[in-house]
Amino acid sequence: DGGTGVHPMARTPGGGAGFPLRRGAGQARWAGERGVPPPSAGRDASGPVSTERLSAVLFDLDDTLYEYAPCNRAGLGAAHSVLDAYSALDAGRFEALHDEVRTSLAQRLAGQAASHNRAIFFKLVAARHLGREQPSVAVEMYARYWDAFLGAMSLAPGAGEVLSALGREHALALVTNHTTEIQLRKVARLGIGLAPEGRRCFRDLTVEEN
Repeated sequence: DGGTGVHPMARTPGGGAGFPLRRGAGQARWAGERGVPPPSAGRDASGPVSTERLSAVLFDLDDTLYEYAPCNRAGLGAAHSVLDAYSALDAGRFEALHDEVRTSLAQRLAGQAASHNRAIFFKLVAARHLGREQPSVAVEMYARYWDAFLGAMSLAPGAGEVLSALGREHALALVTNHTTEIQLRKVARLGIGLAPEGRRCFRDLTVEEN
């Protein structure tokens, strides 16, 4: 039942906490204010948080190793352009339909990775706008969304250095509740899926949400 700390090397571009470190048995439990490193236990006044007693380090992916919002904006813009070309639809109405569908699926599929599946999002958005199922449009929206999303992705500043430094001494695991195929594409895009040196090792642990 470990606590959570934040390595001071790992800050998001906005200055918030990035790259949470889960402390194993024997470490002080800490769940301090966002962006504030743990108190003196395990670190001196000038140095980083000690990771000597950690056996593994767990990382989230979305909005941790890269910034999610600009990627999602790019993807939604690309999906909207597909539907708009098929049957005129302004951006505001598209966003409203998308949000309606997303909220509905979150309720109906609560706790399931399928609640994140953009193929379902776009199938329902297209059907509501067109008044009928249109699989070819939904498929193109899905493909264009992820092409644009992945094209906008870049590894968060400092993330590569943190992963390399920790990976020399500890096993690293990537934990995600999204669908596996897309998360693997994100990992490949970010270039963090290979483990050529030391004990750096990524394991895909895609699981359903609890």
